[in-house]
Amino acid sequence: MSRPRIGLAGVGTLGARHAQALAGLAAAEDAPLSFSGVFDLRAERAEAAARAHGTTAFMTYEALLADCDGVVVATPTVAHRAAALTALAAGKGVFVEKPIAESLESARAIVQAAQGRPLFVGHSERFNPAVRAAKDVASRPRYIEARRLAGFSPRATDVDVVLDLMIHDIDLVLALTGERPARVHAIGVAVLTESEDLANAWLEFPSGTVAALTASRVSPERLRKLRVFSDHAYLSLDLLAGKAEAAFADHVRLAEAARAYAHHAAHAAGAVAAPPAALPDWTDLLERRTLVAPEPSAQPLVLELEAFARAVATGTAAPSGRFDLATGEQGLAALEVAEDVRRALRERAARWPS
Repeated sequence: MSRPRIGLAGVGTLGARHAQALAGLAAAEDAPLSFSGVFDLRAERAEAAARAHGTTAFMTYEALLADCDGVVVATPTVAHRAAALTALAAGKGVFVEKPIAESLESARAIVQAAQGRPLFVGHSERFNPAVRAAKDVASRPRYIEARRLAGFSPRATDVDVVLDLMIHDIDLVLALTGERPARVHAIGVAVLTESEDLANAWLEFPSGTVAALTASRVSPERLRKLRVFSDHAYLSLDLLAGKAEAAFADHVRLAEAARAYAHHAAHAAGAVAAPPAALPDWTDLLERRTLVAPEPSAQPLVLELEAFARAVATGTAAPSGRFDLATGEQGLAALEVAEDVRRALRERAARWPS
């Protein structure tokens, strides 16, 4: 299968972005896919999307599946289970937007139904240029800090900020650490909706790594930043700008500097008679570097859908690499940790006065 036929279920706010990306990929030179068409419960919305992108509007989901090899599920989260299970039963590859499902029960049912078929979840930050630039040096993290702030929008108020925004950073943290957290602490506040609009989470991992996550959808500023402190490097990722910077430690010079400072302290205490040499400037002991992604100007969603098309074409169910397509199992893991955070939010809220 050289050019898999990819269909799209759901052309709402997020689905419209998928439609645009799929149409662009289908029209490109050496196109990696053909855009077979769209389906939406609102027929007029499907027809408008089809006209805009030169594809077909299908009147039933089953008709769309009959004309494609893989399907992108961009329906509301509560409909993910039914759409994914129907597509998998028809033998199609499935790409379902995050979170994988509205509940752990539904997510586990989807993963179990895949049975080795391509099943992926739309954790698109894995394809952010900043993440792709830093992925080869982001190893052995000791402390991770993520801040994701956005203004209020009625788009996803059916879920709290953990499932709306924080789950992106949960997925990145799980990919960075390769572990599941052993302890989870969290606090959250409902501001404009009846569920948490602002949340902070503290994740402790068996290796000793700690991740501090902040997510807000009621912020006056937009911010998506990730900082990673490891044994050998400090990484600063601006996910909104798609830029990554790193500072690497020169261990030999650091050891020399440490001895110089120790000698200085000993001389000050009168333990040694020899005066200390000139102390080095700590900022000179770090190599600072701007990291560049393989495709610095490519949109994460476009790269993600292109990777999905390749997986459908080859029947690949488990891409290699920590920051490749998120598999169904990885999407389930992110949802499980998100549910741990939400449980910690509820437990803490229960201890507060009404």
